[in-house]
Amino acid sequence: MTKTNRSATESLTPNGSPLYSGKGQRGEGSKKILDVGDIAGLFGCSREKVKRMARSGELPAFKFGKTWYVFEDDLERFLSSRVESIRHLRRIQEVSP
Repeated sequence: MTKTNRSATESLTPNGSPLYSGKGQRGEGSKKILDVGDIAGLFGCSREKVKRMARSGELPAFKFGKTWYVFEDDLERFLSSRVESIRHLRRIQEVSP
């Protein structure tokens, strides 16, 4: 049995697959990449739902080969904007007669 040494910047996703984490050109923070299975597991939805959102452009994802991926930072921004838009709609509904 061989033991693999993981670097300090590499970790595993919830399903045990390797996860890239390191400095990228897109920002100063660490870059974690989630695949469709990771996102579906986080939100309790199907992999197909996540793929549909990625294909439509609703989810900020990119495709490498046959697999869709999302940067964790992009997912957080996406979720924050969705929460803000829901708050805005609630405020409008409260003001409307």
